[in-house]
Amino acid sequence: MISLVLAGFGLTFFALADFARTAYNSADLGPNFYPRLISLLLLSFSVMQLIISIRRKGKEEFEAIAWRLVGGVFLLIFGYVLLWETGYVWLNTVFILILMIMGGARKWWVLLTTSAGYTALSYYVFARILNVPLP
Repeated sequence: MISLVLAGFGLTFFALADFARTAYNSADLGPNFYPRLISLLLLSFSVMQLIISIRRKGKEEFEAIAWRLVGGVFLLIFGYVLLWETGYVWLNTVFILILMIMGGARKWWVLLTTSAGYTALSYYVFARILNVPLP
């Protein structure tokens, strides 16, 4: 069900990305390129997840999914409260680490490299390249 909702979001955002047209140089990609790219990626991954969910032999119980959802929402709220106290780098690394453990990842090297690698990459892109101030 979530895959279908996200696919709907992808289609909707793709259609809305062309809503406000602006004049731009034909050699440039234009202001609607990035929203359309993200929309297509969202749609593509949603369809892939839907196919994986349909083909999966063993289905998770509703109770386990509900606890993960509640835990994820609690983690998100708790993380937002702590963001200004701990800073982006530490909080994001721990946040991704906990989400991966909740998702079933158990190899320590996968947990550490993914959480630290994504944090380092996102920090570099946003703080250094795009000059977005991070807490």
